[in-house]
Amino acid sequence: MFVLSEIFHPDTTSTGYYLTAIAEGLGESFAVRAICAAPATGPALPVRETFHGIQIERFGRMSGPGVTVARRALRASGRALRMFLRLLRHLCRGDVVLVATNPPFLPLLAALACVLKRARLVYLVHDVYPDAAVAAGVLDGGSIGARAWSGLQRWAYCRADRIICLGRDVRALIAAKEPGAAAKLIVIPNWAETGTVRSLAKADSSLTLSQHLTRQFVVLYAGNLGRTHDSGLIVEVARLLEGRTEIQLLVAANGSQFPSFAAAVEHPCRANLVAMPLPGSREQQSDTLAAGDVVLITFKSGMKGVSVPSRMYNAMAAGKPLIGVADADSELALVIREEDIGWVVPPGDAAGLAQVILEAFAGPNRLREMGQRARVAAETKYSPRSVLTQYQTLFESLDEH
Repeated sequence: MFVLSEIFHPDTTSTGYYLTAIAEGLGESFAVRAICAAPATGPALPVRETFHGIQIERFGRMSGPGVTVARRALRASGRALRMFLRLLRHLCRGDVVLVATNPPFLPLLAALACVLKRARLVYLVHDVYPDAAVAAGVLDGGSIGARAWSGLQRWAYCRADRIICLGRDVRALIAAKEPGAAAKLIVIPNWAETGTVRSLAKADSSLTLSQHLTRQFVVLYAGNLGRTHDSGLIVEVARLLEGRTEIQLLVAANGSQFPSFAAAVEHPCRANLVAMPLPGSREQQSDTLAAGDVVLITFKSGMKGVSVPSRMYNAMAAGKPLIGVADADSELALVIREEDIGWVVPPGDAAGLAQVILEAFAGPNRLREMGQRARVAAETKYSPRSVLTQYQTLFESLDEH
């Protein structure tokens, strides 16, 4: 079988981490070959190598920071075409291809290759396109380009043998877009890194100590701050809570919107809002998450079904309650309510978010119980073994046909 993803080992960002781990899990039963690109930074990597039994082929480097959206898309197109041609060369009738939405048009080429070679396609949907591009403000939803892209995506959905959705809202959105693909949809979430992410005391966090936050109630935003995340809402909430000096908002982030956000925080300076780059390695997640009394995840309106934040699972593994700024029926909101591990606030509601933060601050016992329930859910429903077993079962069922 083949794994087709621009982002793969040794990239440790969310997509790279999950795709590599899925490939390793499937490698226990199948011969796995990965076709990918090299990370944007770091030492030069071999074009071909074997990693934990996975044969890896790389084509070009990812685009680094500071590259315009148009140039990034052009470079990604070139890499995707080379990956497609390599897949076409090796793919045989009956083979299985697992493709992820990185870059977003790669699944279209994978679907074409599977049609030409009569192979089977498993489409892992991390983000629904063109909806994600529309929500990010980089594409007009009514444009000819958006309509054409949507039509091509529906074609790919119909050609897939299975479509893996990270959340129930994703499944509902795709089923509404292409009813003919509804029977192929299966929900398999991302998992919590329960083996490496653990609950630490706030006082033991080096991040807490470095920012002098041991005595304050910390609302932590940790992770990617992209175009679909409402960074302006965080600034507005800091303004609303400016008189509550015992409450601190801490944003440890990376992503396309972080530089402008950090500049907005500094000018004017807000004493109750700190922005800093996210510590780089996955091994530091426990330390970073320990700094927060509650973890904040913010989305703009209209993101229901478009994307599921994998960061929520590791926040749960760290035993942290969640505040999700998200549409009511989004996977994030569903998990928070089902497990009773936090609060859900409608997108754009700064006053509502400020009130929830005050409620969390006033209820330390309730907060502690939520954190305990979050850890239990991470260890049971969202453990690596539980989720990877679902992948194993799925691919074994395909192999039987």
